[in-house]
Amino acid sequence: MHKHLTFPTISIKFPDIEVWFPFTIGRLDLTEPFQGSCRICIERLVTTLTYAAAWNKLAHDDILSLIRITNAAIFPSSSSPNLGVDSETGYQRIEKTFELDRKPFYALIHEVEVKSPLQVANELYMGPIAHIRLLTLLAANKVLAEPSKISLPMPISTHMTLAQLKQLCTPDRIRKVFSVSRKRITVHREAGHQRFRKKKELGRARFAYATAAELAAAMVGFNNATHGMYQEEISGAQREQVLCLGNAAEMEHCQGFYSLALCYATAAVQCAKSLPTDNSPDGVEVSVREKNGSEG
Repeated sequence: MHKHLTFPTISIKFPDIEVWFPFTIGRLDLTEPFQGSCRICIERLVTTLTYAAAWNKLAHDDILSLIRITNAAIFPSSSSPNLGVDSETGYQRIEKTFELDRKPFYALIHEVEVKSPLQVANELYMGPIAHIRLLTLLAANKVLAEPSKISLPMPISTHMTLAQLKQLCTPDRIRKVFSVSRKRITVHREAGHQRFRKKKELGRARFAYATAAELAAAMVGFNNATHGMYQEEISGAQREQVLCLGNAAEMEHCQGFYSLALCYATAAVQCAKSLPTDNSPDGVEVSVREKNGSEG
């Protein structure tokens, strides 16, 4: 049944005894999510570092050494959402789609509504966010304008060559990243709708909307850093950002988290100010603007 998969044994050594545990399918089912959680936490940390770069500038070598990590998270999502787990692709999917969204145990026991202290999007979204944020720093530092001058940083993995590193910073490669990311924004907004309308999971719906909005904001920020060089690739992303921020505000308002609702609604109103009200890809209707204003 699993001839194409090989499962080694795990050796744990104690002072006077050595224990061997066979690596079974059941144990693989348990470990895959943890592997996914480790990666998305690293990507979340990288993303947070890019936001802090305005106060504590990151060195070019540090940014370039992280590019390899985030680039590994950019890949086309599977066309078969119900792919079984009894295959390598299925196990990979468990890793890639695992997200952290945990509430404190006391909240679960007493059934009280509190904000989850730990929320990290899955790699389908966290990977592109971190990658585009790093590219934005490189663009802001004029590194992408002259890719021929990129040198291989000392701390980077030996598996990455200079030619490969330069390839990651080319317009063609960046456009491919944007093509994948742009589609995922809409997909995750729809996921938020499903969580809210069908499952009545307001907290998880807000999480989906906020994640999609962050990815849209990353794309818009990179386009601004390159002075509109990728305007065609981000078409519709600004509208999605406004819609997702407004929906996140609504979810927070419905849960009674009014301060957070105000933050999301204010951001939605600010993002919509520079956008048209027509039927263009980035047009935001007056009704949407009024709704976001009322949420704030």
